[in-house]
Formats: sequence, C-alpha cells, structure tokens
Amino acid sequence: MLKMIGKTMIGAIHHRYFYKIHVSEAPDQWDYQPTGGGEEEGLTLHYFWIASKDEVKLIRGHGDYLSLIFN
Repeated sequence: MLKMIGKTMIGAIHHRYFYKIHVSEAPDQWDYQPTGGGEEEGLTLHYFWIASKDEVKLIRGHGDYLSLIFN
C-alpha cells in the first residue's frame, strides 16, 4: 500500500543494486553527473568503495544485503 504524505510516497518500492568486483587500480572516490536532464538536471552522485560491511553506517535497510558480498 502506498500512502502519499505531502510530496513523499510512504511505502514506495526502492530498487538497490549491489556488486562485487575486484579492481587493481581505481580512485578511492569519484563524482558522476547524470546527463538525462529533467529531474537529473544539476544532480551530482558521489561514489566510493568500501572494504567491509561495517566500514560505513547506512540508514536502516540500505545495507541489508552487504553480508552477501562480504562473506
């Protein structure tokens, strides 16, 4: 069930993707600016690597599957 509160959807589905890759050379962090326009206009995404599931504190639910990567 979706419930609208102001302009925020409560109970919305969020798709999250987790990848495990091995690299030998990569920057510790980087920024990416999407080029799709519209809602993406002016958006900057900041990416960084982590080496363990306990390295960063994530909000509830965002790290639920990290234990499958760091096993």
